[in-house]
Amino acid sequence: MISHKPGSGPEARILSARLHQIKKLSNDLHELQKKLNAVDLENKLLKQLQSRHAKALRKFEDSESSLPQMMARHSNEVKSLKEQLRRSQEQDHIVSHKLRASEAELLRTKDSLQRLQQLSEDKKLEEREELARKLTVLRVNTGYQEKKIQERIPSKPPSYKKQIKAEHFRQFLSIL
Repeated sequence: MISHKPGSGPEARILSARLHQIKKLSNDLHELQKKLNAVDLENKLLKQLQSRHAKALRKFEDSESSLPQMMARHSNEVKSLKEQLRRSQEQDHIVSHKLRASEAELLRTKDSLQRLQQLSEDKKLEEREELARKLTVLRVNTGYQEKKIQERIPSKPPSYKKQIKAEHFRQFLSIL
């Protein structure tokens, strides 16, 4: 009889081929599990990215929908400010006109006062006492009118009051 070595017969070869096939399938299974884990991780990351994009898109859409409202509010505010500016300019013009009229009235009164003073100093007049009385009345009226004008003048910066005094002085000098 021919003796065969243990493990060299056809049974051993079949057994070896089956073991080799099991190892190969086990390796393939391990590789597929690695790929599955990688795909699962990629899927999870893609879902997170999709969620972030969806939130950003909603935020953008919300801000985009509020843009017309913001523009409308801004437009209304600009209109309101323009109206306030127009009213302020109208009031300034009215006050300026009243001030000029009051200054002209004061100037006329001062001119009358000065003429009456010159007349009262003239020695040829017989009505000196009458003129002195009128002079006193005019001085009182002038003081009253100056106070009245000061009350009409709104509180303006000091440069505005300086400008008014300079204009009075120029008018006074032009009369002389």
